[in-house]
Amino acid sequence: MTMPVYVDFDDVLCESARRLAQISGDRYGKPVAFEDIYSFDLNKSFGLDALEQLDLFTLFHDEEMLYSIPPIPDAIAGMQSWAAAGCRIEIVTGRPPATHDISCAWLEAYEVPYDGITFVDKYRRGHAPVAGVQQYTLEEVSKAEYALVVDDSPDMMQFLAEHTDWALALFDRPWNRSLRVDNLRDGVQRFRGWQELQLAHPAPGVR
Repeated sequence: MTMPVYVDFDDVLCESARRLAQISGDRYGKPVAFEDIYSFDLNKSFGLDALEQLDLFTLFHDEEMLYSIPPIPDAIAGMQSWAAAGCRIEIVTGRPPATHDISCAWLEAYEVPYDGITFVDKYRRGHAPVAGVQQYTLEEVSKAEYALVVDDSPDMMQFLAEHTDWALALFDRPWNRSLRVDNLRDGVQRFRGWQELQLAHPAPGVR
């Protein structure tokens, strides 16, 4: 049976951090250039206090806002190429389960092929449950099987490198550049974009 590919949503498929930076500048007068987002902790990168960060995420998860985020260059073509090669693609996201419908609407609007979308409490934020949407823990996800993982989170890379033997692709972003993938384990690589990723993995999971 073909093993699925795990593809993160934000900052692997769509330009979420750029949109967050835009909101930060427009709403709080704290503009941050994309290349200066040095930490996954937005309190550090954007200089926001706790209330501002809560407000930022509330605004970001508004349905109109999520729907308006543009895709990352070559992401759609990359996903379509994988699907055409016979890959099973699972979107694995740390978004709140309440964003299920709008996330699916975005994927459909951009004709992103996928076999399912999985919500995981990646950062242990305790998102409110939503009827009909299963939310998994990190430990539950680590018991699954994936041919390849594509994620931008340095915390996720470290967790998965420790708890799984999957092939891991760290999607290069400014906030993960301090993570040395060669210090993790074999099977973890950094990729600077979708074209580079596809050259290395033209049909992950397809036998």
